[in-house]
Amino acid sequence: MKKNKKILIIISILIILAIIIVLLLRKIFIISSLNKKIAKYEECQNCYYVMNQTTLNKKDDKTIEMYKKNNVVKYITRFDKVIITEFVYPNERKTYVQIPGRKEMSLQETEQDLRIIPNFLEGLDKMSLETITDYIRIRIITEELNGKDCYVIYNSDAKIYFDKDTGLVIKVEVFFNDETYIQTYEYNFNEVTDKDMEEPDASDYEVISSGNLITIY
Repeated sequence: MKKNKKILIIISILIILAIIIVLLLRKIFIISSLNKKIAKYEECQNCYYVMNQTTLNKKDDKTIEMYKKNNVVKYITRFDKVIITEFVYPNERKTYVQIPGRKEMSLQETEQDLRIIPNFLEGLDKMSLETITDYIRIRIITEELNGKDCYVIYNSDAKIYFDKDTGLVIKVEVFFNDETYIQTYEYNFNEVTDKDMEEPDASDYEVISSGNLITIY
């Protein structure tokens, strides 16, 4: 009788371990598949996306537009009455800041990362103790959002929606200090023009060192 109980306990443990392994392998497969799809877009040379951020009570609204054409990246960040326009080249970054009554411009000469497509899964496809812990903590479900089939990857801190077809993130919910920050993403490819990439007239701006740029982030 005792022997039978031990056998049942061992079988139960093995079944639980098998379920855990299957669930873990499913997460690894899904994240690896999404990373491969995202990688196809990361080196794009003509692409655009806009990220709109808000909160449930509509405070801290922010919009970020990002353009890329021929190894030049342009960011436009808008919030409150502030507009920040940045031009990123392989070895330098120009930042133009506009707030009511002031315009400042700075130049930073360092090697720059020209990838613009957001990848919230970067590094998760490399096996380590840390990533295994992440795999255990996260949950993955399927859900439809705006007519698109999505994988939803979430934990206690955030919930991220990935388009199953493209791997691109289309919505993020971040939970912080009893507030939910909502970010939505829209993409466009092969339609960025030279006009989209034009720089502002630098003569309208006060040129200062990057360390003294208006602190508005």
